[in-house]
Formats: sequence, C-alpha cells, structure tokens
Amino acid sequence: MPDGKDGVVGSVGVGVGVGIGGVVLPPPWGGTAFSTLAVLISIIGVFGLVLFETQYRRREIGIRKVHGASVGDILRLFNTNFVRIVATCFVVAAPVAWYFVVQWQAGFAFRPPVRWWVFATALASVLAITMFTVTLQSYRAATENPVNSMKAE
Repeated sequence: MPDGKDGVVGSVGVGVGVGIGGVVLPPPWGGTAFSTLAVLISIIGVFGLVLFETQYRRREIGIRKVHGASVGDILRLFNTNFVRIVATCFVVAAPVAWYFVVQWQAGFAFRPPVRWWVFATALASVLAITMFTVTLQSYRAATENPVNSMKAE
C-alpha cells in the first residue's frame, strides 16, 4: 500500500519504481540504459573485428582491385561474411532467448505473449547496425590505392 506521500510503496529507496496497487514497477530508464550500453559494446566489437579483417585482407583487396573489382564488390564481400555471422548467431540465440523468456514469465500471473516480430525487429536492427559499421570501415580499405597495400606487404 502506498504510504500517502508520493505513491511509493513502503520504504523503498531511490531508483525503485512507483507502486501501483501493491505492485512495484521497475524504473523506466533501467532497461534502456543497459540495452544502449550493450549495443554500444557490440558495435565496438564489430568495429574492431572489421578493422582486423580489413588489415588482414589488405593485400587481397589490392589484388582484387587490380583485377577489376569495384568498390561495391569489395563491400559486398565483407558484408556477406558478416551477415552470415549475424544470421548464424541469430539462429542459435533466438530459440534460447525465447525459451528463457517463457521460463522467466512462468512465475508471473500475467504473461504477455512472446511475439515473433520482437525477434525479427532485433535481427533487423542488429543487421542494420552491423552492415553500417562494416560498410563504413570497409569503404576506407576498398578506396585505398592498391599500390599502397602491395608496398606495405
């Protein structure tokens, strides 16, 4: 029951949500902050992986350019590899996430259904962020003069 001052249940501290009908709700900013942090860390990881991959394959990119590959071909090569990685991770992670969400919801009286579009939206957003990051980093390597990559090796 709220104590009458500000609608907070009992003697809860700062950062705990407002009580409605005896139920304490989580703060609205908690999940968003951690989700944003997780996405930022994953973008940094993808950026590092792409940076490593482009430096590792620098000579290959130069040879492909000498043989007539366009910038689009090189970007498609890198994006295809990373889309396969994301798709494989999604195929493994989506059923596991669905199972754990269903098990977690089993302890609640009101269980909203786990919709397929939540997973599709997550896949689309991760693919968009990954492709943007890969394209941004790979573009620099693809537009570099092939002579420089051969000289550096």
